[in-house]
Amino acid sequence: EELRVQVRRLEDERDQSRVAQDVAQKQCAEAEEFFETFKQQTKLALNDYGEMQYREATIKSDLNNLQIHCKEKDFLISELRNQTTALTHETHELEEKLLKVREEMERRTADVELLPELYKKLQYYESEEAVN
Repeated sequence: EELRVQVRRLEDERDQSRVAQDVAQKQCAEAEEFFETFKQQTKLALNDYGEMQYREATIKSDLNNLQIHCKEKDFLISELRNQTTALTHETHELEEKLLKVREEMERRTADVELLPELYKKLQYYESEEAVN
């Protein structure tokens, strides 16, 4: 009888061990599944992180290129402003020269217009002198 009690107790312990083993195996499978999910999510996160680093590097490179381009344009604008100032000064000087040339031309034109009258007077005086 004691043997039967021990056998039942051992059978109960065996059944409990089997249940505990099943629970442990189920928990192990869940843990493995969780680990696989975690591993996939980590892999995706690392891929996303790598892509974000690439985008950041690309954006920094683009920004650097734009800054260089902007500095070049600023330099070009400065050069063009200097050229504009020089050309404005030169234009002003040329306009002053043109004004002086026009004044001289007007004076000479007036002199040329007087030539026929002066020529007539000269002929008159020469003819008067010849007569006298």
